[in-house]
Amino acid sequence: MVTVTRPTRESPPVARTSRSVARAVAWIAFGLIAPGLRSGEAPKGNSRFYRVEQRGTLWWLIAPDRTPFFSMGVNVVDPGASRKTYSNNNPAYAAFQYYPDFPSWKTTTLSRLRQWNFNTLGAWSSEDLWRSAMPFTVELDLGSSAGAPYCDLFSPVVEEKFYEVARRKIPPWKDSSDLIGYFSDNELGWWSDVIFLHFLQHPELRFTHRVLLGVLRQQYGNDFSRLSEDFETGEARNYADLERPSHLRLRPGNHGMNAVDRFLFEFAERYYSLAYQAIRRYDPDHLILGDRYPQWYPASVARACGKFVDVVSSNLGADWADGSNARFFLETLHRLTGKPVLVSEFYFCARENRSGNRNSGGKFMTVQTQRERAAAFRKGVLETASLPFVVGAHWFQYYDEPANGRADAEDYNMGLVDIHDRPYEELTAVAASMDTAAIHRQAGATTPRCSSHPGPAVVAVPVAPRHLEPGLIGWDRSRALVPTESSLAFADLYAGWDPGHLYLALHAIEYPDPYLYGSRVPAREWMTWTVSSPSWKDPVRVHLGPGNAVTMEGPQLAHWERVSSTRITILISVPAALLGKRSLGAGDAASLEANLTSHRPSATVSWRATLHLTK
Repeated sequence: MVTVTRPTRESPPVARTSRSVARAVAWIAFGLIAPGLRSGEAPKGNSRFYRVEQRGTLWWLIAPDRTPFFSMGVNVVDPGASRKTYSNNNPAYAAFQYYPDFPSWKTTTLSRLRQWNFNTLGAWSSEDLWRSAMPFTVELDLGSSAGAPYCDLFSPVVEEKFYEVARRKIPPWKDSSDLIGYFSDNELGWWSDVIFLHFLQHPELRFTHRVLLGVLRQQYGNDFSRLSEDFETGEARNYADLERPSHLRLRPGNHGMNAVDRFLFEFAERYYSLAYQAIRRYDPDHLILGDRYPQWYPASVARACGKFVDVVSSNLGADWADGSNARFFLETLHRLTGKPVLVSEFYFCARENRSGNRNSGGKFMTVQTQRERAAAFRKGVLETASLPFVVGAHWFQYYDEPANGRADAEDYNMGLVDIHDRPYEELTAVAASMDTAAIHRQAGATTPRCSSHPGPAVVAVPVAPRHLEPGLIGWDRSRALVPTESSLAFADLYAGWDPGHLYLALHAIEYPDPYLYGSRVPAREWMTWTVSSPSWKDPVRVHLGPGNAVTMEGPQLAHWERVSSTRITILISVPAALLGKRSLGAGDAASLEANLTSHRPSATVSWRATLHLTK
């Protein structure tokens, strides 16, 4: 599940050998990341193992018998609490209460999964199931075991930690033909501002600190005055001063984010190269599946990742309560990395459940009933499996979380079964009815549904557009999507209408890096959505700030918005009169141009379309 890891201090690393020190220094001096590697290529040679392949327009996992395979998995398939750990004060799933022994539980559980059309044991499943003739994946915790991303990642000591974990976890499974591949980590949290400032403020993490200063010198031609144009430098007056704990803050309106992104790219490239080398030292054959992004990825990190993985993975909570997701998120991840995508975690929760889950905190998509939950599952799976570059989707998780919460207080109705081992009939019946391989195969027979697909947008009639809060429910978003001119989008634009208004809805994912500005992003750096049309003189500019902060410039349009976390949804309504019409009707057309910019100078999404109104 989504976690944000905060940095911790680490003792100064101690080099173990002069040879490892020399290697680390060479990487720093010359910028060489895993020299000689042609990473990301599918493992060669041994046909006994899974690999990836693009056949026509479709990406597939290819099973050892050469058949295309779409991985429909379940995470955390295990017996739950043991007799020793079970607590009556916090009821949890515990197989020992319902089965005489592990083999009995195993037989029933695997039979259920197959009956429900799941074909993969996802992350954190019981190792005792990995010899059960069902494909499985392994999550290694390579980086998190070493303290990534806040450890001294360029240190030879940290490098050895990666090898140590790989040496311990990989050899027992390296010859298994049921193993699909390895996740290097889960939700490391690639928060640009926190990582950048952490290594500025901790020069005792000397190898990575030296890389950071090298990036700044290269970015600004070793000219501190140029750096000072982009950053407030505090007491620092030269690069030597940055050798001490330092605090740089972005100057609004300048280009300091380019330097931050450049460092994050090199830092992420180091992580992925270490993970690649550690895995390949002990297993040259199985797939490397990425590190399961927490529903957010900086573009610089995704670009670094693509060189070192066979499949890129991301956890994915639904954007809309009906189970569907923004179109751009997985498409852009695929474009940035050039690799097929595995949805390593998806889920829906219901307030109606038999485990007593309160679904506290509002962190994860929650609907009212199990019937709605099953419908959202169907919608999410159908949408995901229909994407030609997606090779699998893994449900989180087999059973509900404890009634009073896990150790981290999560108490969500995540399960296929409740804590009493009773399946949720509506959800499992839907799962059993869906052939994901057939759905994926059908995607190859139709035009890929890409946000960059050319042609005029056809505007669908919205149902009660004031109901934005539940997620544009009632909109036919597949028809309402306005095509973008940007190949690396971080937002979708939807359009709808009724006789009185044209509605434009923007859905974006953005992390504004607030700590780079102190604690709050200044207004001039807010995300800005600009909309213009030949029908009105001045463009509309909507400025989207932290929390629910929204300001608008230009024609006084009615507007209504929702802003939360890294996901932002906002709706504006354009009166028919502003489009030169007394009222709108089918057959009318409206031309518009729109742009969305963020505080990253190079981050822009653009739309230009003539919207043809239709029933």
